[in-house]
Amino acid sequence: MNPCKCEQNAINCGGLEFIDLKEIFLKLNSKLNDRHFEKFILNNRAITELTENTFGNITFDIIYIDHALNLTRIETKTFSNMESNITVFIVNKTPIESSVPNYDLFTAFSSMNNLKKLDIEYTNLKDIPNNAFHPLNGVQKNLNSVHLPNNKISRIGENAFQNLPKIETIDLSSNLLKNISENVFKITNTSEKLLEIYLTSNEFNSNSFAQKSFDNLKRPTLLTLSYNNITYLDENVFHSFLNKDINNTIVLSTLDCNDCHSFWLFKNQKLKEQMNQVFCSDDSSIYNKNKFQKCL
Repeated sequence: MNPCKCEQNAINCGGLEFIDLKEIFLKLNSKLNDRHFEKFILNNRAITELTENTFGNITFDIIYIDHALNLTRIETKTFSNMESNITVFIVNKTPIESSVPNYDLFTAFSSMNNLKKLDIEYTNLKDIPNNAFHPLNGVQKNLNSVHLPNNKISRIGENAFQNLPKIETIDLSSNLLKNISENVFKITNTSEKLLEIYLTSNEFNSNSFAQKSFDNLKRPTLLTLSYNNITYLDENVFHSFLNKDINNTIVLSTLDCNDCHSFWLFKNQKLKEQMNQVFCSDDSSIYNKNKFQKCL
């Protein structure tokens, strides 16, 4: 039904003029025998919100919202009829925000109990709430990838990711983050799988991390801190993180290797392998014998 098109097991709704999605899908519901599709694609440039039960009884595995340039709000129960179907949810270059209670994106995401990949990028998302992913329809045991880069996130609440037992990637790059509190990255389940946390290109400095910021991860972790204003690694924060697992590593290339705050790394040669991706601001190794001379 124009401007929505059905092709290759997907429904694509585009165009430059406003469309009433609820009315379109109401008509589709009455005409279709098979109401399950692989993908829904929305790139309409005029629609401003998605409302509760927009799709009726039609369900999708993948939701892909791309360049919906006027879409600012998605009601919490927009996808309530397909919560168990959705495995991939992607929003790109769309100005959506999250607000409680009626437009709470994270409650909507938490209801998707078979979700595997969440990718929200270039939106107006500003906040990740406490307990952002909570088991509304059971634990999200398949969700292994949470990509939230290039948004306007300035706050992450406590225990935001703790109920994601299979999480392998948390990408918060290129946001407006300035601080990480103690329980932000608390994970409940122990795992041997590598967890990758990307905090690249935010507004962190050397004092941005609470003392136990990374102490409750319970799995080997790659922590990427590049392209921030971090000139030293606080021993009170990062020593325990590195000590907890020999596979814990840090990526950073802006250390001031004349600052004695990082001298504890130079002294502890046992950490050398874990720190092989950490460099002084001149790209030299922090274990170069000419470094930290005034701290000796």
